[in-house]
Amino acid sequence: MSNPSILVVDDEPAILQTLSRVVRALFPHAAIDTAIDGDAAAQAIEGGRYSLLITDYYLGATTGAQLAEHAKAIQPNMAVLMISGDLPPDDARNRTVDAFVRKPFELSELFQTLRQLAA
Repeated sequence: MSNPSILVVDDEPAILQTLSRVVRALFPHAAIDTAIDGDAAAQAIEGGRYSLLITDYYLGATTGAQLAEHAKAIQPNMAVLMISGDLPPDDARNRTVDAFVRKPFELSELFQTLRQLAA
């Protein structure tokens, strides 16, 4: 993933902003888009090509697992990182999620996981 295209999704604006800054620090040449909910994220996925989806599990009316399934149906090679403060139900750990990081997380844990997904 030399110049990745990344979609970051979280329904909490402060977390969304922080996550996008962290991702920018690790991937300074990446194209990074953000979405505040599952609907906006689904529209972005349908209209673009992403190599990585970083999503919270709880997104209001939808879940990160549902979003991951939608993303993989459209872009099967997209890597998906799920982030959540609670251990998600079993459907969050299904075949559409490539990695999981629990909130609150250490930046080193997030960086390591993102590097693994980018490899």
